[in-house]
Amino acid sequence: MAKPTKRQAWSRMDVFGLLNGISIWGPQYRELKYVRRPFDTNLDVRAKIFKYHDHPVDTSKQGLINAISHEFGYTPYNVQDKKVFELSYNPSPSGAALVQDILAYYKEPDSDTWNSIPQIWSSGYLQAKESDTGFIVWQKEKYANIDDIKNFTYSNIAEVMHTMADKSEVKFIYSLTDFDEENNRVLVLFTDINNPNDPNDTRFTYRKATADPDVSGILAYTLDDIPENVLRDLYYDNENKPKEFLYTIKDYFNKKFKHKWGEITDRECIWDIHKLYGSGHIPHFYDAEAPNNTSWCANTYSGYLGGVEEKSDVLYPAEITEISGSNQEWYLRLYPGRFYVDGVPFYYCESPQIEYLTFVSGQADVPSGLTRGMYTIMALSGYYQNPCNDWSDPFLSGIYEDYNYPVGADGNICWTHIYRHRPYITATHDHSVSLQEGEYNIDFANGKINANAVDDATLIWDTAFQPSGIVLQYDLNPLNEQNLSFEKFFLYLTLDRS
Repeated sequence: MAKPTKRQAWSRMDVFGLLNGISIWGPQYRELKYVRRPFDTNLDVRAKIFKYHDHPVDTSKQGLINAISHEFGYTPYNVQDKKVFELSYNPSPSGAALVQDILAYYKEPDSDTWNSIPQIWSSGYLQAKESDTGFIVWQKEKYANIDDIKNFTYSNIAEVMHTMADKSEVKFIYSLTDFDEENNRVLVLFTDINNPNDPNDTRFTYRKATADPDVSGILAYTLDDIPENVLRDLYYDNENKPKEFLYTIKDYFNKKFKHKWGEITDRECIWDIHKLYGSGHIPHFYDAEAPNNTSWCANTYSGYLGGVEEKSDVLYPAEITEISGSNQEWYLRLYPGRFYVDGVPFYYCESPQIEYLTFVSGQADVPSGLTRGMYTIMALSGYYQNPCNDWSDPFLSGIYEDYNYPVGADGNICWTHIYRHRPYITATHDHSVSLQEGEYNIDFANGKINANAVDDATLIWDTAFQPSGIVLQYDLNPLNEQNLSFEKFFLYLTLDRS
């Protein structure tokens, strides 16, 4: 006869408890056991879980205050002001000079009334800051020396000087540039605001530091406050000089971790719970602005924006290849994937294959060598041979513009010339994907490519099914730079139309 086994019934509360680190696994990892104080009830544990979720703990000043408050049963207090907000887009200037073209409002807690905040300009910023009134959206760049027009572009950084209650919500309404079907420039309104259906959305929540927090009953001690002959004598002598025990701890850390004692900061270090420390990496940013003309690519277009998606088909660096010689050189190994320039997606193929297809009644044969799992791009025949579309990179070949949804403001790029790859799904299981104009799918079972409103096309696919990566011949070792003031590198895949 089978023996009944008691198992824990999981709930959302258990998940929160585990994620917030206030529960531990029981024997054989079958149940969660919560850390309780004496006489804690289940309701007390539930309140503790919500407290850790609403006031997270980390190594920042606010996180440490939250941790101490949780430990001693106090309500955490806010120590940080939040007066600077990041807008979703860069507003488009409109109207005459010094005329408000961005609207801002605030709503205090437990109120449904939105109050207007006046827009101020750089010339009146200091006065507005001293009087705690108004807001400013910082300029990004100036493009003309004309006084009676808005001769600048906006950044997406808004600073609010207005005095309001803590946890007030703010919203911004501003214009964005778009183009109609006839490619005429139009302005459309956009609103940045917290999602009213998401209580955890605090992007546009104003925070004001607590001026007089209630910290009665909490005492903080230093080593000097610890009684003699208890702990302090283990670390320091009578002249406050470190003892051998402290140096032993230092030596242990130096041997155990790659980072050296006294040379580590949270901001610079990448922590990896599996390796105990992180390895160096080159950060990538979406909407990073490329530098102006550089020595290695004189025709770089100034003002280009670019970046990398966070998806499975992303362009990514795997490791740094070190070559030892008279000077050690560092070369980046890059793997295929998608990246952006000016909001337009491109794909780097390690070993591209090109085939020209002619569609008859919406079908063409699958080219020899193309198999499942290979990344494909299909465009109007001759599109990539057009000089206006002949993109290149000084260190990397095999780059092709990828499919782009019909959004954005660049009327020079015709999105209909690059076709959209859809999955091949039939109605066998009562579901199918019908092709719209400019879309295609691949039926590998029958060796056919199906497309809608496509006659002649160029098909490109990456034959490197298991890519080995390509080494970029550009030395990234900062020690080999003539200008030793450089501390960090940004790597730009800068496309040039020359």
